[in-house]
Amino acid sequence: MNRVKNDWNCSVPLRLMQTKPEQCEIASPENNKDQDFTEIQEGPYLNSYPYMHIDRFDSVPSVLQEEFCNSPLLMNEWKYYQELEAFTGLFQHMIALNSFKYWDEVEKDLRANGFHPKGFSIVEFIKWEFLRHSMGIENYSKAERIFRQFNPELLKDAFEKPTRIPAPYHASHYYKWLTPNHFHTFFLRLVEDCVHYKIIVPRIVVADGLIYRTWAGNFTLDRWANPTDPQATRTVHNKKYLGKCYNAIVFYAWCGSRWLPVDVRVITGSANENAVFHPLVEDFLNESPFKWDVFLYDSGACSAENRQFLKSEGMISGIVARKNIKREVILDVGHKRFCFADDIPNGMSLEHYKRLLNHRSQEEAGFSGFTTYNNMKRMNTTGQDAATIHVLKYMILQLLHALSAYKVNRPDLLMMYSAFSSLI
Repeated sequence: MNRVKNDWNCSVPLRLMQTKPEQCEIASPENNKDQDFTEIQEGPYLNSYPYMHIDRFDSVPSVLQEEFCNSPLLMNEWKYYQELEAFTGLFQHMIALNSFKYWDEVEKDLRANGFHPKGFSIVEFIKWEFLRHSMGIENYSKAERIFRQFNPELLKDAFEKPTRIPAPYHASHYYKWLTPNHFHTFFLRLVEDCVHYKIIVPRIVVADGLIYRTWAGNFTLDRWANPTDPQATRTVHNKKYLGKCYNAIVFYAWCGSRWLPVDVRVITGSANENAVFHPLVEDFLNESPFKWDVFLYDSGACSAENRQFLKSEGMISGIVARKNIKREVILDVGHKRFCFADDIPNGMSLEHYKRLLNHRSQEEAGFSGFTTYNNMKRMNTTGQDAATIHVLKYMILQLLHALSAYKVNRPDLLMMYSAFSSLI
């Protein structure tokens, strides 16, 4: 492996060390007509390199009270959001700030197919589900006991009939009719809202796997001696046995100070990431209405075919390399991480590319609430459809929090999992 050390203790291939400045491809109005350029004046710090601003993002726009907080409830609370930094919002405010009319459309379609609600409209049941996950309650029996202790006066701003508490059999009935497509459609509508308000800026996408347990036992069999939840598989990750799991490949939009989910694909826990990377990412790119310039992923999918596929889609490949690669030139970028020399695009410095790779690990922070706050690391059902709904509910909550923080002019709450979760 041809590797030399430079002055800042970073391995650089010999071909990069020998490259002259005039050999670098510099953007200009002639060869980059799709970009806006200003005339370059004299000065040592003025340049027009094409990737100079690729990982720089504007702050979330500010809003006024009249734009979103017109109801009596929110008008009274607006001043607390602006004057008290310690005030992180209430669950009732999140419900009031966002539209759930989509679920009324879902109920209308399901009723036409024979669905009959058991004491709750679908939108009411969905709100109870979001409250359960916001409070980190794992199962429905525990949720019913806790919800019955609440003062209905606290819930009247979020629910039409706060005295009606869902029981476990309600969840069983409603989830026989609700499908992953219902939740996915609602999630994508929230993504479009975030893009419209410039909370999400589609440019850099970061993907990683989120592994979580199914309710089925690792070796349990049903009455016919078949494995329970056959779509889940026993999973080993980083030499640690995790049991029977699913793996959600979550796509996040990295936007500087914030990173939020934009799509997800759920696979079985033991699937080889190198093998499934191409079809999953291709499906994501085909379904996404946005254009992405950079794709970041970990070394689990670092095959040459996967990296070449990203380049053929017109994106910068930001897949980190394993240190034992022998057939390609790799660079030591510090902190026991490596990258492929051929993945650095012309016109981008090594330090800039390293900075892009550093953004990849920040997606892990987006997963932390799944385990630590929302307590969703283990499902209470089985099946891949249920697994998809399970992770979609978590991602919907993230976007609802982000939209609510934007609408009350509190961008500091965008990435706070505890925001808009309590009732008092």
